[in-house]
Amino acid sequence: MFKHWTQRSLRSWVTLGIALTVLPLVASIVIDHLLIDRGVIADFQDVAHRQRTVLGPVQELRVLLWEGAVPVNEYLDARAPDEVENFRAHRVRIEATFLELERALEGDAALAALLGRAMEDWRSADQLANDIFATKHAADESAAIALADRFDARVAAAADRLKAIDTAVERAIERDHDEAMRFYERTEWVTAIALLISFLCMGVGVYAIGRILVSNVERLVEGARRFAAGDRSHRIEVELPPELRQAADEFNTMIHRIHESEAALAELARKDPMTGLGNRRAFDDAMVDAFARMRRLDERVHLLAIDVDHFKRVNDTYGHAAGDEVLRVVAQTLAANIREVDRAFRIGGEEFVVLLVGTDLAGAKIAAERLRSAIAERPVATGAAGAGTVEVTASLGIAVSHEKMQPADLLAEADAALYLAKAGGRNRAVHAPDVRTGEVRAADAPAKNEPSE
Repeated sequence: MFKHWTQRSLRSWVTLGIALTVLPLVASIVIDHLLIDRGVIADFQDVAHRQRTVLGPVQELRVLLWEGAVPVNEYLDARAPDEVENFRAHRVRIEATFLELERALEGDAALAALLGRAMEDWRSADQLANDIFATKHAADESAAIALADRFDARVAAAADRLKAIDTAVERAIERDHDEAMRFYERTEWVTAIALLISFLCMGVGVYAIGRILVSNVERLVEGARRFAAGDRSHRIEVELPPELRQAADEFNTMIHRIHESEAALAELARKDPMTGLGNRRAFDDAMVDAFARMRRLDERVHLLAIDVDHFKRVNDTYGHAAGDEVLRVVAQTLAANIREVDRAFRIGGEEFVVLLVGTDLAGAKIAAERLRSAIAERPVATGAAGAGTVEVTASLGIAVSHEKMQPADLLAEADAALYLAKAGGRNRAVHAPDVRTGEVRAADAPAKNEPSE
């Protein structure tokens, strides 16, 4: 019986209240209903609508704009046709999202005009991208770079205008919140009067209605306040009535989407777009965490510095597209041949590092030799006509932290060992202290069939 009543609408509960409080309370209950339905629920439904139709697409569009800029800049490095297709795929999504926002902002002339200027910036950027893609030869490099600077500026301008739309909508949401608060305060006064009259008539009925409505409206108001303050993790829990529960669910869904968009932006800033490995920023953060763990648990940090041998020769002989493929294959090989607890990063050019966790020097050498062998045993298709595959090798430097060492010192130690590996003939893994003391161990032994310079 109780479950049946919990599924009833707000109108049914108000009707029951009217029946319980008899004729003297009809006016106060109707006023309560109007204030809540029109002054609070409508505002929160408007908030949910704005988040679904404007804030979410704006966040998504900003991400798409910056993602669309990546293939244009990558094209300057490699002149790869795949980057042109990648950009065109992003362009379709960007223009579709612009149209979606244009429809959503039809009733707001100011924001629609701002969106129109953002679209103009995007169209200018799109034209510049086409001009960049038309520069296919090295002789056009300076012109392409100038076009790229203008392209990035247009993309940034479009993103800034979208940010302005985002800010304006957030302010509108805050105004709706304030309006809802004023209606809520009026509702409290009316509810207080109704409760007083209900006590003289039938206090139990009005008490039940007031408890259901007030508690859930407070949750909605509190949720809106915390959202306006920047809390993206808060979720509103509303069971009754269904209208308020629907508004709360829409509110929660929009917050989740905004949180995902922000998380996606943060993740893009920490990932190397070519290989999918962590970038230098992610590596620096991981090193700070590893050294904190070392000092807390008295563990050593083991680092492998990895450099692809003769990488410039690959670029000069087979082209930058082949060089990019070599980097991707090496990254895949590293990721496939390390433990789940270890982490691989690309920190620049053909330079990679692997951070080893929970091992010792012997284990680090075994891991280094395993990676060296795996890279050497995986030839890479160049994609050049008649060129077939290219044999790829890598040199590795092994470094181990000590108590007084800082993260930068450990990386420098690994680079020093890597230098010794390259100076010793390449395609080998070297632990610098072993070489300096004259010891040669399994990880330092010269590899067979080493390619000559």
